[in-house]
Amino acid sequence: MAEPLVLGVDVGTNATKCVLCTAKGDVVAQSRRDYALQHPRPGWVEQDPEELWTAVVGAVREACAGAGQSVVAMSLSCQGGTTIPVDSQMRPLRPAISWLDGRAAAEGKELVELLGQEAIYRATGWEAHAALPVLHIAWLRKHEPELFGRTARFLFVNDFILYRLTGELLMDPSDAALTLLYNVEDDRWDPQLCAAAGVRVEQLSPIAASGRVVGRLLSSAARELGLSTEVVVINGGHDQYCAALGAGVVRDGDVLLSCGTAWVLLAAASRLIRDPLHTFAPGRHVLPGVWGLLCSMPAAGAAMDWAVRNLANGPQEEELRYDRVDEHLKAAAPGAGGLLFLPLLAGVEAATRRSGQWGAITGLALGHSRWDMLQSLMEGVALELRWILQRLQELGQLPQELRMVGGATRSTIWPQIVANASGLPLTVPQVSEAASRGAAMLAALGAGLCQEVWADSGQARTIRPVPEHALFYAELFARFQATFEALYSVSCQSSKQ
Repeated sequence: MAEPLVLGVDVGTNATKCVLCTAKGDVVAQSRRDYALQHPRPGWVEQDPEELWTAVVGAVREACAGAGQSVVAMSLSCQGGTTIPVDSQMRPLRPAISWLDGRAAAEGKELVELLGQEAIYRATGWEAHAALPVLHIAWLRKHEPELFGRTARFLFVNDFILYRLTGELLMDPSDAALTLLYNVEDDRWDPQLCAAAGVRVEQLSPIAASGRVVGRLLSSAARELGLSTEVVVINGGHDQYCAALGAGVVRDGDVLLSCGTAWVLLAAASRLIRDPLHTFAPGRHVLPGVWGLLCSMPAAGAAMDWAVRNLANGPQEEELRYDRVDEHLKAAAPGAGGLLFLPLLAGVEAATRRSGQWGAITGLALGHSRWDMLQSLMEGVALELRWILQRLQELGQLPQELRMVGGATRSTIWPQIVANASGLPLTVPQVSEAASRGAAMLAALGAGLCQEVWADSGQARTIRPVPEHALFYAELFARFQATFEALYSVSCQSSKQ
């Protein structure tokens, strides 16, 4: 009899990725399908829900080619906060409104005026802003009333795909949290927030724990995916929490650093912890009895892409030349020759949640090169991360190490800068696609094929701080904070004039 296999499917913002694993966590096959975001108007970001399903089908068929009959369970990792209005037949009525969409700023102000930011945060773990479903729904009620009236249910990426797989409607807590309609402590849809958005609780899918059996594949879905109708579908989770599981971030002191367009820091915790400054969003982990604290650095990866494109690439080069950056900086001393970069290209300082101060570079002189500027941006991102870790310690959570996944791990320079600037050892797990691996692990746990979290699938790389460099960055961090405070003060004064 063939060895049973489990499938993790990560339905992300720009691509769907699949990992096929044994019940012990060894990777058998991987696949990926990319898709594009739509920008019909300035500030609007949408997706075609059918394109998401088509990508799931294509990625699963590729990953399971020749092994489909050995797959016994699957689970989903999904982008959170993307809204899909559907009719009574669960057919999308319009393109999905992405979590990146900014059209509902006015609705955000109205919600804060109605309920107060502190009350919203206390209920949901998140502040109200224009990129989450509670505001998408309020916007639809105001600006597309005819469609709003025809909407039978409001689905999100996870329950939309689950329904296509099983015919069952189900939500998981970590994805529900990204709607801002969910009460994180009570583990239920929040009546007050639903009423404020104009949505009835019965228009939302029931909530059940990650790791619970949802059902078996519909015959129609099984045919499209090339799998058996005996495949058990397990309730999954939000992509960052699945990535935390895939990287082994499950206990107090474990901290995930996920490096994509945004950098996301997710700390595991044994209890619900609310942050008075709202730096961290608390939420339920995908494992029972485990909680998380999540903070996003919205433009950390995007800032580096911007810098590489403009400073390292040649005029005709489209592929970002990170290798060229590493080559020029491999022997560079810390400090970038006195440059200091505030990498706030999204206009938000993540550690204190203050907005209005944008990116800046100080200390620039005729003797500096583009490589100095690139190094200073790397260091600036790492110093902002140190500020966030300081906030984590103030909440009583003491990180023991960082587990770093994502694009920045391909650099030979940046992980060492992060270790030096944070003062913490940094582990780069040898996991392929942490979020989809986490979903595969949920499938194995939920189906009873394993009883404990998988160990790393390979030899993890550990990077330790260089003591004298860590001391240097500790001193530079004080300058980083002082520079931010000074420039923020100037920005506040300018905005009043």
